[in-house]
Amino acid sequence: MAWANSLLDASYRGVSFHVLRTDDGADRSTAEHAYPYVDGADIEDLGRGPRRFRAEVIVWGAAYEEALRGLIEALDAPGPGELVHPVFGSIPSAQVVRYSVRHEADGVDQAAVSVEWVESTPAAPFFSRSLPGQQAQAIPARSAAARSAVASAIESVVGAL
Repeated sequence: MAWANSLLDASYRGVSFHVLRTDDGADRSTAEHAYPYVDGADIEDLGRGPRRFRAEVIVWGAAYEEALRGLIEALDAPGPGELVHPVFGSIPSAQVVRYSVRHEADGVDQAAVSVEWVESTPAAPFFSRSLPGQQAQAIPARSAAARSAVASAIESVVGAL
């Protein structure tokens, strides 16, 4: 299948648009560890940063002003939304970081919109681990749940017999 045949219809927050080009990428977070009297450094990979998606969008036609208003409303809405990228598909949590609208004299009934999104990944809870005392307090509840599950399994087997 040709690449052009597998492109998806692009949209953000359910508002469809035509994409002229994309420019996507991500950075890797690293830490450098340099040592005295040693040429070079150890580079520690700390993981990939958020993906950035840039698109040049065109809105055109007799009703382009209405379509442009709808797109700008979606881009101005606070918080992340779903971006359907024409190549990569659904990015469930994409945050708009900037956009610009360009009108040109030769481009009657059209506007070009440059948009940049950043992939948003929910952060881990601040206090996600439990202390040993909390783990010990949870043992009776977990054992009661296990006993209940075993009793119900035995009851269903005996009922079937």
